[in-house]
Amino acid sequence: MCFTHFFEQIIELLTSFEPSPYFATNSQNEIKMKNTLWLFFVLIIGSCVSNDKPPKEEKEHTEQVDSTQIKDSIASFNRLLEEERLRLVKEEEKYFSKLEIRIYDFYSIEHLEGHKFGFVPLADGVKWSNHPDSSFIEPEYLGNITLKSNEDDLFHYLDDEYKKRILQGSGFSEGDSLYVYSGIKDSTYAYAVNNLQLVAFLNPYGAYQPIEQYDYMFGFKLDDPGLKEIWYTDPLVYVGPKNPFTKGKVKPIKWELVDSSLFSLEVLTTEDSTRFHSYGAGSTYHHKNDGLEYIMRCYGEAHYPSEEVLVIRDIESKIIIKTLHYQDSEGSYLTPLNYLHKSDWRDEYQYAGQLFKHKSPVVFGFMGMSFGCPAIDVLDSTNTRYYIHCDNRH
Repeated sequence: MCFTHFFEQIIELLTSFEPSPYFATNSQNEIKMKNTLWLFFVLIIGSCVSNDKPPKEEKEHTEQVDSTQIKDSIASFNRLLEEERLRLVKEEEKYFSKLEIRIYDFYSIEHLEGHKFGFVPLADGVKWSNHPDSSFIEPEYLGNITLKSNEDDLFHYLDDEYKKRILQGSGFSEGDSLYVYSGIKDSTYAYAVNNLQLVAFLNPYGAYQPIEQYDYMFGFKLDDPGLKEIWYTDPLVYVGPKNPFTKGKVKPIKWELVDSSLFSLEVLTTEDSTRFHSYGAGSTYHHKNDGLEYIMRCYGEAHYPSEEVLVIRDIESKIIIKTLHYQDSEGSYLTPLNYLHKSDWRDEYQYAGQLFKHKSPVVFGFMGMSFGCPAIDVLDSTNTRYYIHCDNRH
């Protein structure tokens, strides 16, 4: 009785066990939890099979005792499981609430002869040094070099010593993982840093002799075919021991054209009001999600505005949380508003929600960059932005 009933109960727990989002990105904790389950199971089974069979006349009473003991054991186990879950949740919250987020861009490299791959640039944000003992580029690729042709980009893989230097200069370790977040897929792809290759090649604008390490682009090479479908969708990259990205908490903004009276000019400065008045009335778009509403006023041509003002406010209280301005410039451009440009090959650019675990919600995807690096705006009372490290030199 003891063995059969408890076996069924514990197997049901083991097979139905679903890790939390934290477990899903931290397999070691999931393994520990399952090992605990199995150990608990083995100990109970051992205690059951070691008991002598009761005399026939005491069978009914023993079965009742066994049944009560098993129920108590399962209740104790459930309490243990819940306590462990709460402990891990608190541990996760403490870790991520204090985590300094540093995001990197993701490129598709297709201009190099004989090479095509995903690429995470590391030149922006690394601690540079010109000393030979700490240079990121090997001596044979520096100085006065005779290039084979105008197309010679000096592409090469970095050996372990130079990989180690770049990782240290970037604040990474071999034990970290690289996480690629896709808004379109609402998925995160993870890769162990020690399994990734670092490559270097001359920047697209070339270099003058003698060639210096600053003339190179260098970073992680990602050959995973599964990433090709998100190459051109502006994925975000983080490198560290744990995955900071959420799942299911970021949504593409679904803009709807609304009456312009919804947009209050009170959010604009006098200077803004004067400038925007010269543009004309403009168009107003609206979106609601997770208790917030997003009101966008576009100024300029109907489908190709030159400036946008985004107001985010609480739906219930109508308190304005953030006002953001986006404007075309020499090195940047406004991205198409989601789902309003059916001829465009891509429908989703702007996203909103809690992108990072235990952090304030954000908005991003409003600006494209010809040169310079984009940013992610945080929706709180601070002026916090997560600048995306890139190598968009011009």
